[in-house]
Amino acid sequence: MDSWITLVLSGWLVAALIMFGLWLLYLYKGDPAVVDIGWGGSIGCAALSMFYLSPEGGIRQWLVLIAVLCWSLRIVVLLIRRMIKGQKDRRYVELSEHWKTRLPWKYFIFFQAQALTVAVLLISVSFIYLASNSSWTWLDTAGITLFVFSFSGEVLADWQMAHFRDNPKNRKKVCDVGLWRYSRHPNYFCEWMIWMSYALIAMNHPMGWIGWVSPILILTSILKVTGIPPTEERLLASKGKAYREYQRTTSVFIPLPPKKNRS
Repeated sequence: MDSWITLVLSGWLVAALIMFGLWLLYLYKGDPAVVDIGWGGSIGCAALSMFYLSPEGGIRQWLVLIAVLCWSLRIVVLLIRRMIKGQKDRRYVELSEHWKTRLPWKYFIFFQAQALTVAVLLISVSFIYLASNSSWTWLDTAGITLFVFSFSGEVLADWQMAHFRDNPKNRKKVCDVGLWRYSRHPNYFCEWMIWMSYALIAMNHPMGWIGWVSPILILTSILKVTGIPPTEERLLASKGKAYREYQRTTSVFIPLPPKKNRS
């Protein structure tokens, strides 16, 4: 397939089928949180199917495929572990309480909407797959380097948070150690930078600028929709004054030196 639109549509079909299967699992288990596992997993599955449908298959395409699969596998394993531990996602509890009626069909639409976001996010990857393999460029070097640093930063941030929470003494405290000292959401920042890395590499294609829709979508979701706003609201409710002080001294997104406490 030599059309990026056709390639993206094939990825969307894969994601839609996965989400349909998980919707059936939701009907059986009654836990809509499986959609998050499906979202992370379907990005990897869709990227893999798009790779085998694309005409190019050089080092650039292989490295990006490996990068996407590593990201996808980490997300899936992380979420499955949380589910095994019995950790409930308050977002879906609140969403179900808000919708009240006809939940199966509303969640069907919700699951398929997630499949659509997968297709949009993979636009940048589609241009990478279609880019010529004639030469390695500085965009490839910059993109792969950015991915490695961002992926490592996201793993580190999640590990630091998990390590902090595992200490019973920190139960009512705010995590402000490691990367969390410089940003209230370093994991979200690194996630956005990962999608920026794909957009950079996509610029090897003459129409690769269209791929910037992927990091724009992720950034909008993080800053305005499902990322920072509900997370901050939940932490303010549970941590209160301590988190308000953390908000005052620590950058919300981009890692920056913390502000000094006022005397």
